[in-house]
Amino acid sequence: MFAWHNFIYLAPVALVVLAALLRSLGVDVDASAALDVARGRGRSSALLRALLPDSNVPGLTAAFLVAGWSITGLVLTRAYPSLQVLPGALVGAGAAAAAAWATGVLGTAAARRLLPTEETADSLRGLVGVMATVVSDRIDSEHGRARVTTPSGSAITIRCRHADNANDPETGEAVMLVAYDEVTGTFDVIR
Repeated sequence: MFAWHNFIYLAPVALVVLAALLRSLGVDVDASAALDVARGRGRSSALLRALLPDSNVPGLTAAFLVAGWSITGLVLTRAYPSLQVLPGALVGAGAAAAAAWATGVLGTAAARRLLPTEETADSLRGLVGVMATVVSDRIDSEHGRARVTTPSGSAITIRCRHADNANDPETGEAVMLVAYDEVTGTFDVIR
């Protein structure tokens, strides 16, 4: 595993470990600085968005890229010894790069939808007018829960209460978010 031909696949892992060690010592390591610089710069920003559409979460995307590159490269060089020397090593690096890109794009997209996001009062207030699905037994005038998809594509569960006096919405029914109470963090909903 620690042969010279695996160096290009293990180097990114070593850099991630080094950054984690420096962070644990209190050193400010901004691993996404290159992406931040590239964001506002015309062609490189457009190219970055085209290659990695979910690059607005650079730490997560970088983790998937490193994992895809390293794991694919190590598995390929182990399974196919001809990829350990030139010109096979170039083929192996190309395959690992393609796998890293696929892992970065697909992994980030899946993680953004599965992992909870930190929503602020401003972003929650922006959900007023959006449809949600009831996930609690029902929503009454005091409490209930509904699932809504944010503009960024994340599905979150919110606290809500039924705003009108009609029959209370039950599990699976669609409701509309009509107001947000910042004090209680609760949405008023109607059918």
